[in-house]
Amino acid sequence: MLVQFRDPSLSLWQSSLDQVLHQGATSAAPHPWTPRTGIDEKGFAGDLMREATRHCTALLGHLQTSKVWEALHDLEVRLNLTSIDSVSDCSSAYLKLAAAVLNNDSAAEATYRAELTRFGNCDPRYVEAMNNYVDYYKLAHKPIPYRSWNAISDYVEELRESCTIALIGDWGTGQEPAKTVLQCVARHKPEIVIHLGDIYYSGTRYEADNYFMSLVRLVFGATMPKVLTLSGNHDMYSGGVGYYWLLDKIKQKASFFCLRNKFWQFIGLDTGVNDYDPFSVNTSTPTLKATELEWLEDKVTNSAGARTVIMSHHPLFSVYERINSQPVNDPLHRQFKDLLTRITAWYWAHEHNLVVYKEYLDIHARCIGHGAFPVAIGELGTVHTDVPYFESILLGQDNGYYKHGYVIVELQSHQARANYYECDSVGGEHQLYSEQLEQLP
Repeated sequence: MLVQFRDPSLSLWQSSLDQVLHQGATSAAPHPWTPRTGIDEKGFAGDLMREATRHCTALLGHLQTSKVWEALHDLEVRLNLTSIDSVSDCSSAYLKLAAAVLNNDSAAEATYRAELTRFGNCDPRYVEAMNNYVDYYKLAHKPIPYRSWNAISDYVEELRESCTIALIGDWGTGQEPAKTVLQCVARHKPEIVIHLGDIYYSGTRYEADNYFMSLVRLVFGATMPKVLTLSGNHDMYSGGVGYYWLLDKIKQKASFFCLRNKFWQFIGLDTGVNDYDPFSVNTSTPTLKATELEWLEDKVTNSAGARTVIMSHHPLFSVYERINSQPVNDPLHRQFKDLLTRITAWYWAHEHNLVVYKEYLDIHARCIGHGAFPVAIGELGTVHTDVPYFESILLGQDNGYYKHGYVIVELQSHQARANYYECDSVGGEHQLYSEQLEQLP
């Protein structure tokens, strides 16, 4: 089990600890996939990640973190783990020391080093984690290396008229369920796999390599399809360095793209570039860069009759989460309002759930963020009835968690059949829903 924090600093701390536990300093050479340690695992690595999770939860005390505390307590009881009654002194002290180093505050640095000497029992891997954190923090505060277009025709690629496309969101957890889900996807033999963003915890180079690239290689081997990935908020928490490294590895030219034939165009957009504010939890209203919006308007306006399917990480609206206290991301809606009637469907992720929305704001939207991130039963939160959706299309349950899943789109000239699957922990899959995209009004 993983716990995420929509806070760049805390996500970077999670990333730093995780990397040290698995491999230490990142090697430039490719390496075999190693599953990520969850807070439900026994042993030293699990203990350290639980301590760090408690510490991060305490730092975010002003937010609604009660579910994290409850989940940790339930795990300790269920797995007979040793309960930790206080926040980890080691995690806290090393994170404070890192802040002092980053701020060039020699007095505070001396204070925290003396404090650590008094503890005397912190694992030496905390030192490595702190060094990683300092390096990542510096990278995260550099400008994101966003790649704009030079010619309006940039980033348009040919799409075969008959092909299979797999869509999956919030998949980059690096845990066994991510492997299982990708194995389910591989059975459909897609020519193209599109990930809708978020490699956890903060999209570092190590995470992009070990928890995305290495796992894709492992599952597909010599039958590797074309792989594309969008920018999520977690991908940007380390400044996008790992994400743009990954784009070069998979030969994706930019964080937005258009796959087009004479019947269909699938357009991936970058909403993650504007969502890295540590104080924006549940209030973030990410939008497109003005230049990218201009590029998008050209693609929709000059589609030559091809139907348009939009893909992004962030939602335009939500039935579960509030966006700046509203169901709709108003700034994003203002950018899209003149385009929506010309868009057939919009797929997004961000929320770790499957939601098939009824037509709303002139768009047929589908949330498919249930790729691999663990969501305990009862954790989804309150349903707000101001946004219409198909209540009968629900994920099944598996060992106390909701199942994960993906979408397979089969193109046959003007027809596009979208099949929605869920996958259980042993690799069994079940089709939850199917629709013909060309029949959407």
